[in-house]
Amino acid sequence: MKENLLRLISELTGKINPPMWTVFFRAFYSALKEGKNYDEAKVIGQKQVDLITVQIGSEPYVPNSNSDYSMTGIPLLPNFGNQQSNALLLSQLACEMEKSFNESAQLNSYHILRFKKVQKELTVTQREIALRWDDSKITPPGHLLSIVLHNTDDLNLIEKVIIGLNEAAVACWALKYAIKQGRPEEMILALYNEVFVPLIATPRHPSCPSGHSTFSGVVAEICKNLKNVIDPITNLTYSDFNAIAEEASISRVYGGIHYHKDCDFGMKLGRAIGKRLAA
Repeated sequence: MKENLLRLISELTGKINPPMWTVFFRAFYSALKEGKNYDEAKVIGQKQVDLITVQIGSEPYVPNSNSDYSMTGIPLLPNFGNQQSNALLLSQLACEMEKSFNESAQLNSYHILRFKKVQKELTVTQREIALRWDDSKITPPGHLLSIVLHNTDDLNLIEKVIIGLNEAAVACWALKYAIKQGRPEEMILALYNEVFVPLIATPRHPSCPSGHSTFSGVVAEICKNLKNVIDPITNLTYSDFNAIAEEASISRVYGGIHYHKDCDFGMKLGRAIGKRLAA
């Protein structure tokens, strides 16, 4: 089982976006459990991606306030969150997030100034962390699952992680396109008329919550009992998955593509999903 999962991670690298990666992987894993071989399971994974693509529809994304995400290019999967898992949790967090920043110029200014301070004082170590978790090829869920597979043979735990990554993707994307928060480079230009160029490329979807934070939060809760965790991608060792989650999360601030609040809400969302699955 683990060999097939690692093989698929390698094969999908650079070929599929994070939300649909989780769809493919969850269906692929279920097919393997049912006795399908690798190629048969891959076909089932792709069919599930095709099915979800049809089900979520193609309603266009429309920004409706000055603080909404509006970068050039087609936004990534604006309807992916229409699958509506974790509906109660999403509604609660959406209310918190909306009150926190989206329509308030004063609050936006506070979050941007905090962000700009970090960018101004960025250290060599912080830059390294940002690049370490760029994950533009392997994708965040692929990186995290690689770490899990390297550190445990517990198939029950691995299954929960695969399910959790998919639920995290749906929930995260639902909130991203409900809140529509603009990215730091957009808001800095809009509020301060300054051009900001982030260390890593800005993804094509709204800022809050952070996907890395959501994905790593769910894995941290499910794998909370694993210690001395080795990342096979970087060969670094962490005390536990909480340390991994905290670093992966803040890396997006260091990289210049998220505010602290994006990471805070993402971690809160991911941990809430992870706690339910770990129970």
